[in-house]
Amino acid sequence: MLLGSSLPIRGGGDTMTTYEKLSLLIQFSMLIVEVLRCFYS
Repeated sequence: MLLGSSLPIRGGGDTMTTYEKLSLLIQFSMLIVEVLRCFYS
């Protein structure tokens, strides 16, 4: 839901891009946790 609102102001500041990277990293780590949970359960 934050991706659509942050796209128009892509060249606004570095804070938005770093926040997007952080949220993407969190989603990626959660995905890895889910995959590992499926493997080890």
